[in-house]
Amino acid sequence: MASILIVDDAKNIRDHLTSYVRSLGHRTRGAGDAKEALAALAEEAFDLVVSDIRMPDMDGLALLKEIRARRPDAVVVLMTAYATVPQAVEAIKSGAYEYLVKPVDPAVLVAKVREYIP
Repeated sequence: MASILIVDDAKNIRDHLTSYVRSLGHRTRGAGDAKEALAALAEEAFDLVVSDIRMPDMDGLALLKEIRARRPDAVVVLMTAYATVPQAVEAIKSGAYEYLVKPVDPAVLVAKVREYIP
């Protein structure tokens, strides 16, 4: 069983992905923004962080860089409804394991969880 943090400012998306992953037997926690995500990461070492990119205050790319500084070994998957090639390149170069386009198919997320979490 993995511990997974889902970060998205859209409550319906966050709740849907969190409950879906939880139904597969994983421990999940949702965060509505990067500040909340960083607080959660200070309390728990998550096996996987799945984060939206476009969020208020601190975007997902900045969050990724903060996670990398604090926990270089963390598995981070970024997702966005506004995908661009330059952004995808930046995300991967910054240490994201994946760059997914929203809406994220739950089956794809499950495949990524299985791929990255032993």
